[in-house]
Amino acid sequence: DVVLFNSLYNQTTLLQGIRSLLKKMPDFAPRSCITEIEEKSHVLPVPIEDSLFYTRDTSLSFNKKLHLVWNHRWEYDKGPEILLQALHALKKQDCSFTLSLVGQEFSRRPEAFDEIFKHFQSELKHFGYLESKEDYIDMLQQADCVLSTAHHDFQGLAMMDAIASGCIPFAPRRLAYPEYIPAKNLYTPGETTEQEGLHLAQRILEYSEAPSEWNLVDISTHSESILWPQYHVILGIPKC
Repeated sequence: DVVLFNSLYNQTTLLQGIRSLLKKMPDFAPRSCITEIEEKSHVLPVPIEDSLFYTRDTSLSFNKKLHLVWNHRWEYDKGPEILLQALHALKKQDCSFTLSLVGQEFSRRPEAFDEIFKHFQSELKHFGYLESKEDYIDMLQQADCVLSTAHHDFQGLAMMDAIASGCIPFAPRRLAYPEYIPAKNLYTPGETTEQEGLHLAQRILEYSEAPSEWNLVDISTHSESILWPQYHVILGIPKC
C-alpha cells in the first residue's frame, strides 16, 4: 500500500536501479511497476531521539585540541582507509587533535583500524565500541567535529546523532549527506583514497583555523517530536 524510504537518495537509487534492470530484461518486463512504486512512495527518515539534541554555547573561545569523532560500523563500506589518509595529512600539517574512533566491531575488521591504532596512539581518546549510551552521548557533546568517509549510507544516523549533539559535520559529497549537510561541510570525493583523505583533511584544517565561522547544522526536522506524528498519519497508527 505504501513504500517508505528513509532518504531521497535511497528512493532515487532504488528507482534508478529498477529502470536499469528492466532495460536488460526481455519482453514482458513489468515496466509499469516503476510508476506504481513512485506513486505510493514517501520519504520518511528514521527519527533522532529528542534527548540527543543539545544546545552548545558557541560563544566559548576555541582554546583546546580539536576533538574529532568517527562513529560508524567498523566495516569496509564505511571507508576507514580514507580516514587513515586524512589523519596522516593532518599530522603532516601539524594539526593538533584528539580522535574518538568508536562504533560497532565485528570478528574481522579492515586493516586501517590497526594502522590508526599503531600510528595515532597519542591522539586516540576512545578506540572501540562504547558500551554505555550515556558515555557515548557525553562523548558526542564534548567533541568538535564528526567525520564520515562512507561509501555506503542511506541516511547516516551516526552522523545525525552527532550533529544533533552539536558536532560540526564533514562528509563526502555523495550518498544521502547533501540532503541535510550544508555544501560548505561536504568534501569532494577523490579518484584515489589518498586524494579523498586530503580533501577531508583540508576541510578539517579550514575549521581549525577559524571555528567561529562555521555554523551548527540544524536537523531538528529529523527529531522524534517532528517525525513520529508523520509515522502515525502514514501508517494509520492511533495516537496513545
